[in-house]
Amino acid sequence: MADRFIIDGATYNGDGTTSAEATVAGGVGAWNTINYTNPTTYPPAYGTLPTGTTVYIRSKTAAGADITVTLGANITIGLAGATEAAPVIWVLDNGVVWPWIDGALTYLASNTDWYCTIAANNVFAAMTKSALVFNKAKTTASYNTYVVLNNGTLKNALIDNSARTTASDGYVCAVSSSRVYDSCTFKLGAFSTISYPAFIAVQSGHNTAVLLNCDIELTSSAVVTRTGLFGFASYKDVGITMIGGRIFGVGSTAGNALANFGNATESAQFIRLIGVQYPAPPLLKVNISETPTQPFSVEMFGTDGNGTTGGHIENLQGFATSRTDNNPPARQALMPDGNDTAWAWRIWIPRASKMRPWIQAFTKSYSGTSAALVLELELLVSTVATPDKSTCWIDISYIDAATSAAMSVSTKSYAPDALTASGVTDWSAEEWGIIAFTKAKMSVTTPTTVKQNTIVTMTLSMTCGNVNANAVYFVDPDFTVL
Repeated sequence: MADRFIIDGATYNGDGTTSAEATVAGGVGAWNTINYTNPTTYPPAYGTLPTGTTVYIRSKTAAGADITVTLGANITIGLAGATEAAPVIWVLDNGVVWPWIDGALTYLASNTDWYCTIAANNVFAAMTKSALVFNKAKTTASYNTYVVLNNGTLKNALIDNSARTTASDGYVCAVSSSRVYDSCTFKLGAFSTISYPAFIAVQSGHNTAVLLNCDIELTSSAVVTRTGLFGFASYKDVGITMIGGRIFGVGSTAGNALANFGNATESAQFIRLIGVQYPAPPLLKVNISETPTQPFSVEMFGTDGNGTTGGHIENLQGFATSRTDNNPPARQALMPDGNDTAWAWRIWIPRASKMRPWIQAFTKSYSGTSAALVLELELLVSTVATPDKSTCWIDISYIDAATSAAMSVSTKSYAPDALTASGVTDWSAEEWGIIAFTKAKMSVTTPTTVKQNTIVTMTLSMTCGNVNANAVYFVDPDFTVL
């Protein structure tokens, strides 16, 4: 498919087929209006814009100024007829097509509640980071959506909502179907005041949003309860995955929440953060219903503020985190951070129950000679927690050496026998602040031999929910194989 070109403000409107200015209206040359990014202006006065086309936009006007589109109403940008098989790709050039021209294109909502919707199956990409700008300049708004994104990709854009200094309703970016933000920058002001929306929200069911290498700066230190940076309103089977990038700014440590999971009727909402620079608590929390009954999940890996390999898991039952401070106890598990930093999972599960257990898996590759194995998990149990062998157990899954069949063995008991006391002496501490612990272990022997060079999985299950804030556990994930 032949490329198309736009030079906003050129004297003559060409047929869009070359990067040069047209010498007569309708002649060979670039289109002369940025309005052709708005599908309500189609078909173009001259030429065509087929699906599957790449459209290059000169990043300054013909007169050499940056381009600003001031919204006079809600607008849609992109070709409405684009398809997944033949998307339209809009590229804001930085001097490759037009040498020495490296400017910016801004869609400005100046003191208005108007917003942009990007049509499905369109890709908008700036060749210079943050040169494509969506700027909401109003300090307050009754409904503050600014960018609504459909299936496609937005690359190197700046979504600027930092003018919002007073908390108000609504969200800044809404995803109405699967969408990728690639290397975008978000500058976000005051949080929403109502319970379900957030800054970045998935706005329809059975969809996900992906934020790839994005920076999110929270510019307001105001704290707002019952909302979050990410949200899902009343939609089910929805999620947000953020890979790389960072969350930072004064609002990231003010006490606002990472996520809001709506009310008790919602189900299957998730957030995943992988390799994101993420501040220490108090941002590390989620908002959920006061009486939650439906599943949600938060999974983080490599999300310590310094970019190391800390993790956090949270769901309806409670949470497990390695992101602790104040010198938490640890044992033999070591982070691959070059310093062999010892770490353990801190687990708090206030809503775990017999019908809703906390389940967490640990794995090891077994490379030794095929043999029956003894596997042991060490943990510290708060003195105010009350687990026993019927409410806290491990299951082992492995491959049988003789038959290659999947095998399992469990420590689960249906009698409330006490956990086995542990005699290990290598925990770094047996208290954490005011919380005192006892040492316990769970041990199991495989009934058959374990196949060499296979994975052994240990699954920890806990139904011993306790709302006491001090009813915590420290678990060493580096389980022993004997």
